Formats: sequence, C-alpha cells, structure tokens
Amino acid sequence: TVSVLYWSSEKKMPPKFGGVPAPRSQQQRGNTNGRSTGAPAPRSQQQQQQQQQQQNNGQGRHTIVLIQQSHDPTSRTYTDHDSVNDAISSLIGVFEARQIAKSNSGREVAYTTDQLLGFLDALHDLSMMCFDKQLKAYVPYDRKFIKNKIYLSLSKQSR
Repeated sequence: TVSVLYWSSEKKMPPKFGGVPAPRSQQQRGNTNGRSTGAPAPRSQQQQQQQQQQQNNGQGRHTIVLIQQSHDPTSRTYTDHDSVNDAISSLIGVFEARQIAKSNSGREVAYTTDQLLGFLDALHDLSMMCFDKQLKAYVPYDRKFIKNKIYLSLSKQSR
C-alpha cells in the first residue's frame, strides 16, 4: 500500500502538521544509586554543543519530505526520515535510481549537479517538514532550502 498525504504548499503551512506523529523520543535516564529516576541526565557543556551542532547539521530532526510529481493530485506522496541528511540522501537516491533506469549502462550513472537540480525543479511541488524540538512542531522548508542542502551535501562528498 502507498500512503498518500494531501497538502498545498501554495498556502502558508501552520507550524504544527496535523496527522503526522511526532518523532520517536529517546528517553534519557538519570542514574541515582543504580536506580532510574526518569529524569534527564545532566549534560556537560560539550554535550550540549555537540547536540546543537547536530541539530544545525540536520541530524536528529525527524523530517518529512512532501513530493508531488505532476499536476495530478494522486501523484502526491511523502517519505519520513530520522534526519535532514537522511532525507537529502534519499532524494539524491531517487534521482540516481531514475537515471539508472533511463540508462542502459547498468548500476553506474554519471550526472552533473545541474541535472540533479533540474530534476528537483521539474517536480510539480517539493517541500520538507522538519521537527523542531524547542517548538515541538514541524517547520516547513521550501524547494530552495532543499536544493541548498543537496548542493552542500554534494560539495562535502566531492572533498
């Protein structure tokens, strides 16, 4: 079965995205004499900086990618990922799979960044919803944000 989610990016999306479950929470437990208190363990400044850096890099933020491939409303679909980076890798993988299917060369395919970004532009609608732990809500991001993240991801890979 294919789950289809209907939305419109033409309108401003509310910060909360109804019907989508919040990301799986990771329970932190404090330790008092070997017993779990259920309270979060105190974090060092270094751990807090690492967590902030991970959030800035898109790690640990539940992400939903919304795609509409054509004008047909039934072409709307979504995928969910554990992080922004996973979502970006997935989008690149979708493009690569289509390129492989189009070519007769088998498993490998060569493409330019312009071809990948052109593929994203050819989609009727593309957006991303990322869970913000502080707001306790999903924050929408547009095609420009996604293209920028893909460009940064490919730049890192080429180094």
